[in-house]
Amino acid sequence: IKQGSSISRNDQTKKMPTENTALLDAEAGPDVPPNEMRKLLKETNFTEREIESYYKNAITEGGSDLVLSRSEFAKLCYDSGIRGAGLMERMWDFMDKNNDGNVTPFELVKGLNPLLRGTREQVAGFFFDLYEVDGDGELSAAEIISVYSDMIHVSKSDPGVGLTSAQKERIVGWVDEQRELNKDRGGKLDKDAFVQSVRSMADEIGDKPPSLYSPRSLLFLFLTMWFEVGTSYTYFAVGALADRFKERYDITDAGIGQLTSAYFIAAIIGPFIAGVAMDSLGPGPVNMGATFIVFLGAVAQAYSDGPDMYWLLVVGRLLVGFGGDAAPFLTVEMLGRIFPDYLGLMAGIRNLVQSTNGFLSFILLPMWAANHSQVTDNAGTTFALWVCAVLS
Repeated sequence: IKQGSSISRNDQTKKMPTENTALLDAEAGPDVPPNEMRKLLKETNFTEREIESYYKNAITEGGSDLVLSRSEFAKLCYDSGIRGAGLMERMWDFMDKNNDGNVTPFELVKGLNPLLRGTREQVAGFFFDLYEVDGDGELSAAEIISVYSDMIHVSKSDPGVGLTSAQKERIVGWVDEQRELNKDRGGKLDKDAFVQSVRSMADEIGDKPPSLYSPRSLLFLFLTMWFEVGTSYTYFAVGALADRFKERYDITDAGIGQLTSAYFIAAIIGPFIAGVAMDSLGPGPVNMGATFIVFLGAVAQAYSDGPDMYWLLVVGRLLVGFGGDAAPFLTVEMLGRIFPDYLGLMAGIRNLVQSTNGFLSFILLPMWAANHSQVTDNAGTTFALWVCAVLS
């Protein structure tokens, strides 16, 4: 329902993507009768090219009769990903307004308009008509559950997946609540009451993204960007403490190169796996996981204190590379979803934090190591590396 508010008549620049649906073909469609084109341009929010494309696909399915039969309409729905039999039936009833057993291209475009280009209220009205099965003018919990279960199947690969008992209970509870609120209308959840309820819910949720300058947003932004601090110090530690690393692990410049290579080998794999995981779990949990992997790498890097533990240092660099190169784009994606109007700013702030801390690491890490080298230089190196782990 909220999606409808972002593609309303008052916001024509934001349009629901339809390039991948069978209903809207990329090529220009056939000539549309001028009188029908005029009416559709006036009464719907589709463009002329979109209307032509819908006509083309409808005519392709319907053949020379220029109408869609029930079976042809079902095939068109199936090709578009709508595969629940009950939902197809409700869509057919909604499109075939005159009950003549056929759907013309004109009826198809008119029927799709509320769903794809409607205002919030039009989208709500569309779903009321879709849910209202028995024609008595009001919704029952059973009607919503029946139709919504078919809609669940549209977005699930497993046809056995439907509404859970808890979800059904919430629907029943919501319907009872709305009827209680509409006692002055006889306790009925009719179309006007349903649309008003959706409007009220949307107003409560709000369409505006959270303010960037509120204390809560700034605190969240700070905590999220703090992940970049530890990652930056841990990544640049090898370069900032290169001379100390050579002494600590008895290696040459070639060994420093190996440690750098270990980081980038893991950095090739980490972002790809993190991207796949993000599509399933979202950027937040995956970013936390990537940051934890960096922390483990930083601990391994600090714990390995001599040539005999050089292997642990290599493992640490692999872990830092795996999580460290995944965290940046996960951070930007996560903040971009929370603050969609500031995506460029989020990317800029993240890069600023990383570059600033990379610069500071070459100043502060050698300083910290030198200030704690009273016993041995190795002790100072250990302290600096443990600081990286703590920051991570």
